[in-house]
Amino acid sequence: MEHIISGSDTHLDIVAEGVYVGQQKTRDQATLDCQTWPLAFSIEGREFAKANGFRGKSMPELLEWLGTNYPLRFKKDPIPGWRKQVARLRSKGNPHTALENYVAFMEHTAQIREAFYESAAAAEAEIDRLIDMRRGK
Repeated sequence: MEHIISGSDTHLDIVAEGVYVGQQKTRDQATLDCQTWPLAFSIEGREFAKANGFRGKSMPELLEWLGTNYPLRFKKDPIPGWRKQVARLRSKGNPHTALENYVAFMEHTAQIREAFYESAAAAEAEIDRLIDMRRGK
């Protein structure tokens, strides 16, 4: 579990750092962005926005609106809370309870962990593209 959290922590750092100068954001904002970006391109997200009064016209407006109005599972950086869960799991005397909590954690966080990974992979791919471009490839 620590390894999984560490990986997610690294991914969130990459997303928060951004690719370009001036693209940096807080980890809380990166957490919101990782959830709202795929949502903005989904039928679910567009239908929710339409049904709940979104009046904007641009993608940045939709992303901001979803971050404020959609019932996202994670409203801020979840890593500190996850690290506390690891400490609590270690203190469990019953291995069955610890395993049950681990499985629940994995299920509850799967979507956001995947979103962190995908966003970080996209940022790293853009960095690699820029490096190749500078090298003349």
